[in-house]
Amino acid sequence: MAIVTALLTGGCVFTLLAQNYYTPEELLECDSLVRAVEREPTLPSLRRLVEPGVALVGPVIACSHEHYGLLATRYARVGVWGIVDRRVQDAILSILRDERQGLGEPHPLIVWFYEAENWVVYRNVNGEIYGGGRGPEKLLRKAFVK
Repeated sequence: MAIVTALLTGGCVFTLLAQNYYTPEELLECDSLVRAVEREPTLPSLRRLVEPGVALVGPVIACSHEHYGLLATRYARVGVWGIVDRRVQDAILSILRDERQGLGEPHPLIVWFYEAENWVVYRNVNGEIYGGGRGPEKLLRKAFVK
């Protein structure tokens, strides 16, 4: 029991300490995954998420690395906003699957498809932007890519 407690506690502490950093390999992995989808000419134009407060129109794609599960497994998470057609989603999953095969030792990958992006901007009494973040978004699909 002490070993299980140590593993759980250690995993949680490790997660808290490691959740805000990216290794160079993770940055390259994310960049590779996003660019593979962006350069596909048959897909609608996808743009990367940019700074808060900037109005975005159309589909957006972003990638990050997060921890998942009891043992805090590190995985890649790709978010795609504005692609509602299931066939286009399947095409994106296929591109990501093919791109992962070319990577050395990629992390497990989870792809989240959202109906639309909902970016909320906060303004002070003078109308100046002082912050922002995601508002409620409708998840259409979550897929694990192997």
